[in-house]
Amino acid sequence: MSKVVISRAVEKALPKLPRQVQVKLSAWVDAVIADGLPKVQTHPSYNDEKLAGKRLGQHSFRLNQAYRGFYTVGKNGEIQVVTVIE
Repeated sequence: MSKVVISRAVEKALPKLPRQVQVKLSAWVDAVIADGLPKVQTHPSYNDEKLAGKRLGQHSFRLNQAYRGFYTVGKNGEIQVVTVIE
């Protein structure tokens, strides 16, 4: 079982995001908690990618065609959703 933490910035922006994006983010969090991050990373609908450059150490996942979520994995295995961008 993984622990997922939503950053304060994402919590603040969440009500302003389209409902579909809110639902998909919630589904992603639930899937990570239930199935674990390695299994969710292989799910094709999330298109999980390890990032480089300015976002080194982060991963992104697709919420819909326009929005992506970004997360980091801490040394203790805690997953923090850092931001959601269009």
